[in-house]
Amino acid sequence: MPHPSERLLADALQCAADHAGAPLLLAISGGLDSMTMLHVAAAHLRVGVAAVAVFDHRTGESSRRASSLAAHTAARLGLPVIRGAM
Repeated sequence: MPHPSERLLADALQCAADHAGAPLLLAISGGLDSMTMLHVAAAHLRVGVAAVAVFDHRTGESSRRASSLAAHTAARLGLPVIRGAM
């Protein structure tokens, strides 16, 4: 059984997908909040995820590593990845 906060996030993402009428494009940087969104979306969205846009804020080595982890995680989940940076 999902944690209540996981269920809340899943419901919010599903609401956004329902409103859009299409799979979502998730924009993530690799931080804890965006990685949580990625995992919840991959596990719970009925409509699905069209692609994951991974953004490197270029604030240092940790930003580079976080965006790399995000891209690899999305790919491992079978999601198309689009990468960008400032």
